Formats: sequence, C-alpha cells, structure tokens
Amino acid sequence: LSEIDVEWDETLSDLEYEGALNDLRGAIDRVDDLPEDAETPILRELSVSEAFNICMVAVTDEGGVGEFTLREIARDLRERLERIPGLRRASLRGGRERELRVLVDKNRAAQYDLTLAEISGIIARNNQNFAAGSFTDPGAREVRVRGLGNFVSAAQLADTVVKKNPDGSHVRLADVAEVVEGFEKRRVFSRHNGKPSIALGISKDADTDIIDLVDQIHAFVDEYAATLPEGVDAELTWNSAAYVATRI
Repeated sequence: LSEIDVEWDETLSDLEYEGALNDLRGAIDRVDDLPEDAETPILRELSVSEAFNICMVAVTDEGGVGEFTLREIARDLRERLERIPGLRRASLRGGRERELRVLVDKNRAAQYDLTLAEISGIIARNNQNFAAGSFTDPGAREVRVRGLGNFVSAAQLADTVVKKNPDGSHVRLADVAEVVEGFEKRRVFSRHNGKPSIALGISKDADTDIIDLVDQIHAFVDEYAATLPEGVDAELTWNSAAYVATRI
C-alpha cells in the first residue's frame, strides 16, 4: 500500500478548493504507467480526526528474536487491528522491507556470455518488486530485489534461469552469482525502552468515538501480547483519548 497525503491551503475558498480537487482528480486519471497488478488509485478526502494518530502501539524485541520475526509479528498485529470497526488504519514505522542482494561474478558471467544488464533485466521480468541501481559504473556488480514479489527465498531466486543454451541446457543465476538475503537500508529507527521495536500508528474513522476505540485497541493488544513467543512484547505506548477524557 502506498499513500500520498495532500494538504490544501486553508485560505482557499470553497470554489477554489473544488477546482483544486478536480485538478487533482484529473492528474490521477492521467497516470497510465502503474504496474499491471496495481489497483486503481483512490482519492479520498479526510477529516482532521482521520489524518492523525489516536494512539501508538510498540512491538518490541525483548530477547533478541531478530528483525525478521519482529516484522512478521508487527504485520500480523496490524492486520488484526485493522479488523476493528471504526479503526481506519494501522501504519508500521521502523520495520524494513526484506531484500535479496544478487552479487554477480563478472568473470563467470562472461564465460556464459552474459552481461550485468541482461541478468538485471531477467530478474526484473520475473519479479514485480524489482529495484536495482544502474550498471553504468564498470565496478558495479550488485542487483537488489526488494519485497517478496514472485521470489519467496534466496534459493528460489538463485534457481532462476538466466540463459537457455542451444543444446537445451540452462544457465541458472546460481551459476554466475551469489544471492544474499537481508533487509533494505534502514531509514527509520524505532526503539521502545531502549530496545529495537516496530511502532504502529493508528488512526480512526471520522464518526468513531475515540475513547471507546482506544479502549478496544488497548484490550486487544493486551490479549495479543499474551499469545506472543518469549522475547517479544506488544503494548499501547501512547494515546490521545486520555487528553479527551480529562476534558469531559
């Protein structure tokens, strides 16, 4: 899921606002180069209450379970939370996408008459989430594949056929490269009580009672935390309902 937030100038008149909104709709309709499996973009107007988080939940690595396990648990919790009526969205912060790095041996590739660009193109055609740098640098030898796409594991990617010989034999990626599994470069750091964590920022629908929803989220997270394996914890770390309650 990809989301783009657009904020309008508060000084716009109703007429100017409608005109700007129509211009935005037109710009979205003109986009014609999305991936084949991408859904049609949706334009939705949000109220202030929908745009901001009402609470934060932290999924924390308390015992060295590792980034992959922590990410899978956080994603599972997000999916379950978003089933709660009135909860608009739970956004992950601090987790990294899985990434497969393909380290090409130029000498071995040359033996099979394969170029780096050809290998890169073959991977791209077999994986919709392909992302790679340019090979204009003579020293470059790395292809990065982000997200699972059509490849579930490094072994499956390594088994990709990169060339078919006239005699019917195949050259596989493993014959010319090493595939290493890891994560993309970290851009956001999230820690809770000094330990690695993934945060979930939660927003609500406009007509949902904030106090009631936060109570439901709190109860659900407590129940969910009790089912987690040793070394992982989940808890509500902040909520704005407390401030609302003090004003009632």
